[in-house]
Amino acid sequence: MSRHTDQALLDAVRLHRQRLRSAFLHGALGARRQVVPVVHRVLVSLVVGAVALAITIGVSYARNLTAGGASLFGGA
Repeated sequence: MSRHTDQALLDAVRLHRQRLRSAFLHGALGARRQVVPVVHRVLVSLVVGAVALAITIGVSYARNLTAGGASLFGGA
């Protein structure tokens, strides 16, 4: 019985030290978890912006083609 208790205590101390070491090296747990959503939001925003830009350019190009195709490239 005491051998099992001692092993459980040693495991708890090892886990506690591991968590302290991780917090010391990488900062608080809350700060580490917030990085991924921020990066994810930035990447999603960039993709949505690129898609909106591509749609705007495509619509503008199509309007110029239908309005006067020869004048698009500077021809008469």
